[in-house]
Amino acid sequence: MVARIRTRLVIDTDVVRAAGGKAAAFPTSKECRDFLEAVLTICHGMALSRELYAEWRRHQSRFAYKWRLSMLGHRKLAYMGDASNEGFRDAIASLPLTEKEREVILKDLHLVEAAMASDRVVVSRDEEARSSFRKAACHIPELRDIMWVNPTEDPGSVLRWLSEGAERRTDFLLGS
Repeated sequence: MVARIRTRLVIDTDVVRAAGGKAAAFPTSKECRDFLEAVLTICHGMALSRELYAEWRRHQSRFAYKWRLSMLGHRKLAYMGDASNEGFRDAIASLPLTEKEREVILKDLHLVEAAMASDRVVVSRDEEARSSFRKAACHIPELRDIMWVNPTEDPGSVLRWLSEGAERRTDFLLGS
């Protein structure tokens, strides 16, 4: 019997690319691998939009490929199809941002759109994107409730957060 999925996470390919196999010793590779393994063993799932799935297929490591198949086998993968939101994209276009911030946001907007369509959690190592989305959250209230979790930033705390149910944490919120 499959356990109830607690939280569906939107996991960026930068975590997938960094995850190493069992022999990986580099801290980033180990922390990303440990995070993905914890998601698999704890009752959390992964939400994949059509755009994110295509990105995953292009960038996944051997470890990540096997991990994704395990998630699928445990029925912990939620495929949501097209999660794009044109109204949200129009709101981003009208924000007082630098061109660089706008480019960063548009590159990772599919992550936030998928999070908005699922359980509002993005897992990514991209701190530049997090910073740009935080700036946008000052103008777009829907962004404030999105959690942005970096599995390499205080990895022990992040793994504890996962094991305790991935509840809302204000320090992860884009609106904090």
